Amino acid sequence: MAFGSNQHGQCGLDDTNDKEKWLRYSYHNEEEIDEPTIVSFFNDKQVRDISCGALHTIVLTVYGQVYVNGGNAYYQLGIGDKSKRYIPELNEYLKDKNIVDIKCGYYHNVVKTDNDEFYLFGDNTDYQCLVFDFEDDYDEEYVKIPTQFKLENKDIVAIYPGFYATRVVCK
Repeated sequence: MAFGSNQHGQCGLDDTNDKEKWLRYSYHNEEEIDEPTIVSFFNDKQVRDISCGALHTIVLTVYGQVYVNGGNAYYQLGIGDKSKRYIPELNEYLKDKNIVDIKCGYYHNVVKTDNDEFYLFGDNTDYQCLVFDFEDDYDEEYVKIPTQFKLENKDIVAIYPGFYATRVVCK
């Protein structure tokens, strides 16, 4: 279920279906969901975990699939473009990896595979991702797709994204 601001699609509810049933406008002039509402997109999926950033949401299924929705101005959905997603969308870059953990920072994220690989994506203006995707339209301020993070001669145990920083725990 989801409720609260849905201005950027972060609740994962289609902004066109049955809008009158759940939508009101707040004093901030933002779309708000004023009662717990089922995110019907996930009716046929088994959800393991949910993580929420400032304007986006990441959902992990029991099968290791990652779905993303919400604001995307900082490429925080990791899908290669900056368009908002009102309905959850499978992150195609992660579909062949078995993801076991997800964490959202403010505008950046960390996912972990069953092989203890870590991928970061999203806002990198303060080097909070410290990885670069090296696509043809390379821009060090944003990691547009999930990109693996490694530390030389270190075994990473966990990575925690924060507001504009990231913390790493090593063995």
